Amino acid sequence: MSLIFNPQVVVTSRLRLRPLREDDLALLLPLQSDPVVMQFILGGQRSEAETRADLDNYLASWRDEGYGMWAVFDRSDDTFLGIVGLVWRDDIGQVTLRVALGRESQGRGLGGEAIQAAIDWGFERLNLQTLLGIVQGANSACRKMVGRLGMVLEKTWMRGTMPIEQYAVSRDVWLSNRAESSQPAAQPHHAELERMAA
Repeated sequence: MSLIFNPQVVVTSRLRLRPLREDDLALLLPLQSDPVVMQFILGGQRSEAETRADLDNYLASWRDEGYGMWAVFDRSDDTFLGIVGLVWRDDIGQVTLRVALGRESQGRGLGGEAIQAAIDWGFERLNLQTLLGIVQGANSACRKMVGRLGMVLEKTWMRGTMPIEQYAVSRDVWLSNRAESSQPAAQPHHAELERMAA
Protein backbone atom coordinates (compact mmCIF):
# COMPACT_ATOMS: atom_id res chain seq x y z
CA MET A 1 0.00 0.00 0.00
CA SER A 2 1.24 3.48 -0.80
CA LEU A 3 0.57 6.69 1.10
CA ILE A 4 0.11 10.11 -0.48
CA PHE A 5 1.14 12.99 1.80
CA ASN A 6 0.85 15.86 -0.64
CA PRO A 7 -0.67 16.03 -4.10
CA GLN A 8 2.45 14.85 -5.90
CA VAL A 9 4.65 12.88 -3.45
CA VAL A 10 4.03 9.20 -2.76
CA VAL A 11 5.61 6.99 -0.10
CA THR A 12 5.51 3.18 -0.05
CA SER A 13 7.08 0.74 2.38
CA ARG A 14 10.47 1.01 0.64
CA LEU A 15 10.19 3.89 -1.80
CA ARG A 16 9.71 7.65 -2.02
CA LEU A 17 8.43 9.12 -5.27
CA ARG A 18 8.57 12.81 -6.12
CA PRO A 19 7.97 14.52 -9.47
CA LEU A 20 10.97 14.86 -11.73
CA ARG A 21 12.54 18.33 -11.67
CA GLU A 22 14.60 20.35 -14.09
CA ASP A 23 17.80 19.59 -12.15
CA ASP A 24 17.27 15.81 -12.43
CA LEU A 25 19.03 15.52 -15.79
CA ALA A 26 22.15 14.20 -14.04
CA LEU A 27 20.04 11.38 -12.57
CA LEU A 28 18.38 10.52 -15.87
CA LEU A 29 21.43 10.48 -18.13
CA PRO A 30 23.10 7.31 -16.78
CA LEU A 31 19.72 5.58 -16.41
CA GLN A 32 18.49 6.25 -19.93
CA SER A 33 21.86 5.64 -21.59
CA ASP A 34 22.05 2.12 -20.14
CA PRO A 35 21.16 -0.34 -22.94
CA VAL A 36 20.07 -3.03 -20.47
CA VAL A 37 17.73 -0.74 -18.52
CA MET A 38 16.25 0.77 -21.70
CA GLN A 39 16.08 -2.44 -23.72
CA PHE A 40 12.27 -2.47 -23.76
CA ILE A 41 11.58 1.25 -23.16
CA LEU A 42 11.33 4.21 -25.55
CA GLY A 43 12.95 2.27 -28.36
CA GLY A 44 16.19 1.60 -26.47
CA GLN A 45 18.97 3.59 -24.86
CA ARG A 46 18.70 7.37 -25.19
CA SER A 47 21.27 9.95 -26.18
CA GLU A 48 21.86 13.02 -24.04
CA ALA A 49 19.75 15.13 -26.40
CA GLU A 50 16.91 12.58 -26.30
CA THR A 51 17.06 12.42 -22.50
CA ARG A 52 16.91 16.21 -22.29
CA ALA A 53 13.85 16.15 -24.55
CA ASP A 54 12.27 13.38 -22.44
CA LEU A 55 12.79 15.43 -19.27
CA ASP A 56 11.27 18.50 -20.93
CA ASN A 57 8.22 16.41 -21.84
CA TYR A 58 7.94 15.00 -18.31
CA LEU A 59 8.10 18.49 -16.81
CA ALA A 60 5.52 19.79 -19.30
CA SER A 61 3.17 16.94 -18.40
CA TRP A 62 3.26 17.81 -14.70
CA ARG A 63 2.77 21.49 -15.52
CA ASP A 64 0.03 21.12 -18.14
CA GLU A 65 -1.73 17.85 -17.30
CA GLY A 66 -1.20 17.49 -13.55
CA TYR A 67 0.49 14.10 -13.81
CA GLY A 68 3.78 12.72 -15.08
CA MET A 69 6.93 10.86 -14.14
CA TRP A 70 8.41 10.58 -10.66
CA ALA A 71 12.00 10.10 -9.54
CA VAL A 72 12.10 6.97 -7.35
CA PHE A 73 14.31 6.89 -4.24
CA ASP A 74 15.11 4.24 -1.66
CA ARG A 75 13.57 5.42 1.61
CA SER A 76 16.34 3.87 3.68
CA ASP A 77 19.21 5.91 2.22
CA ASP A 78 17.67 8.24 -0.40
CA THR A 79 19.49 6.49 -3.27
CA PHE A 80 18.05 7.26 -6.70
CA LEU A 81 16.65 4.04 -8.17
CA GLY A 82 14.91 5.09 -11.39
CA ILE A 83 11.69 6.59 -12.69
CA VAL A 84 8.03 5.63 -12.76
CA GLY A 85 4.87 7.39 -13.74
CA LEU A 86 1.96 8.15 -15.99
CA VAL A 87 2.29 9.23 -19.61
CA TRP A 88 -0.28 10.10 -22.25
CA ARG A 89 0.02 8.00 -25.40
CA ASP A 90 -1.34 9.75 -28.49
CA ASP A 91 -1.26 6.50 -30.45
CA ILE A 92 -3.48 4.80 -27.87
CA GLY A 93 -5.46 7.78 -26.61
CA GLN A 94 -5.08 6.93 -22.92
CA VAL A 95 -2.86 7.39 -19.89
CA THR A 96 -0.32 4.57 -19.61
CA LEU A 97 2.18 3.43 -17.00
CA ARG A 98 5.95 3.58 -17.47
CA VAL A 99 8.83 2.40 -15.27
CA ALA A 100 12.61 2.22 -15.63
CA LEU A 101 14.79 1.17 -12.70
CA GLY A 102 18.57 0.89 -12.65
CA ARG A 103 20.19 -2.53 -12.95
CA GLU A 104 21.07 -2.71 -9.25
CA SER A 105 17.41 -2.14 -8.34
CA GLN A 106 15.98 -4.91 -10.50
CA GLY A 107 14.89 -8.31 -9.26
CA ARG A 108 13.83 -7.05 -5.81
CA GLY A 109 10.16 -6.31 -6.46
CA LEU A 110 10.79 -2.55 -6.49
CA GLY A 111 9.41 -2.08 -9.99
CA GLY A 112 6.08 -3.59 -8.97
CA GLU A 113 6.02 -1.49 -5.81
CA ALA A 114 6.69 1.67 -7.83
CA ILE A 115 4.06 0.82 -10.46
CA GLN A 116 1.50 0.06 -7.74
CA ALA A 117 2.18 3.49 -6.26
CA ALA A 118 1.59 5.09 -9.66
CA ILE A 119 -1.64 3.11 -10.07
CA ASP A 120 -2.85 4.16 -6.60
CA TRP A 121 -2.05 7.81 -7.34
CA GLY A 122 -3.71 7.74 -10.75
CA PHE A 123 -6.96 6.34 -9.43
CA GLU A 124 -7.01 8.42 -6.25
CA ARG A 125 -5.89 11.78 -7.63
CA LEU A 126 -7.00 11.73 -11.26
CA ASN A 127 -10.17 9.68 -10.84
CA LEU A 128 -9.20 7.62 -13.89
CA GLN A 129 -11.42 4.70 -14.86
CA THR A 130 -8.67 2.63 -16.49
CA LEU A 131 -4.87 2.51 -16.53
CA LEU A 132 -2.89 0.75 -19.23
CA GLY A 133 0.49 -0.95 -19.33
CA ILE A 134 2.14 -1.42 -22.73
CA VAL A 135 4.66 -4.28 -22.70
CA GLN A 136 6.89 -5.75 -25.39
CA GLY A 137 6.22 -9.45 -25.74
CA ALA A 138 9.90 -10.25 -25.12
CA ASN A 139 9.87 -8.49 -21.75
CA SER A 140 8.90 -11.52 -19.67
CA ALA A 141 9.77 -9.88 -16.32
CA CYS A 142 7.42 -6.96 -16.97
CA ARG A 143 4.67 -9.27 -18.21
CA LYS A 144 4.83 -11.21 -14.94
CA MET A 145 4.89 -7.99 -12.91
CA VAL A 146 1.75 -6.50 -14.45
CA GLY A 147 -0.02 -9.81 -13.94
CA ARG A 148 0.85 -9.76 -10.24
CA LEU A 149 -0.56 -6.23 -10.06
CA GLY A 150 -3.94 -7.44 -11.32
CA MET A 151 -3.59 -6.07 -14.85
CA VAL A 152 -5.31 -8.11 -17.55
CA LEU A 153 -4.16 -8.61 -21.14
CA GLU A 154 -6.57 -6.74 -23.41
CA LYS A 155 -5.01 -7.07 -26.84
CA THR A 156 -1.81 -7.70 -28.78
CA TRP A 157 -0.49 -6.07 -31.93
CA MET A 158 2.72 -6.12 -33.94
CA ARG A 159 5.32 -3.36 -34.14
CA GLY A 160 7.44 -4.61 -36.99
CA THR A 161 8.35 -8.13 -35.88
CA MET A 162 7.83 -7.41 -32.17
CA PRO A 163 4.54 -8.35 -30.46
CA ILE A 164 3.22 -5.59 -28.20
CA GLU A 165 0.81 -6.42 -25.39
CA GLN A 166 -1.68 -4.02 -23.84
CA TYR A 167 -2.64 -4.69 -20.23
CA ALA A 168 -5.30 -2.83 -18.26
CA VAL A 169 -6.59 -2.43 -14.75
CA SER A 170 -9.94 -0.81 -14.08
CA ARG A 171 -10.88 1.43 -11.19
CA ASP A 172 -13.42 -1.17 -10.02
CA VAL A 173 -10.81 -3.95 -9.93
CA TRP A 174 -8.37 -1.63 -8.16
CA LEU A 175 -10.97 -0.75 -5.52
CA SER A 176 -11.81 -4.42 -5.00
CA ASN A 177 -8.15 -5.43 -4.68
CA ARG A 178 -7.49 -2.54 -2.33
CA ALA A 179 -10.39 -3.52 -0.06
CA GLU A 180 -9.15 -7.12 0.11
CA SER A 181 -5.56 -6.23 0.96
CA SER A 182 -6.15 -3.05 2.95
CA GLN A 183 -3.87 -2.70 5.95
CA PRO A 184 -2.32 0.25 7.79
CA ALA A 185 0.96 1.47 6.30
CA ALA A 186 3.81 2.87 8.35
CA GLN A 187 4.00 6.63 8.68
CA PRO A 188 7.29 8.21 7.57
CA HIS A 189 9.44 9.94 10.14
CA HIS A 190 9.08 13.68 10.59
CA ALA A 191 12.49 14.23 8.96
CA GLU A 192 11.30 12.35 5.90
CA LEU A 193 8.22 14.53 5.58
CA GLU A 194 10.45 17.61 5.68
CA ARG A 195 12.69 16.14 2.98
CA MET A 196 9.67 15.35 0.80
CA ALA A 197 8.51 18.92 1.03
CA ALA A 198 11.89 20.27 -0.07
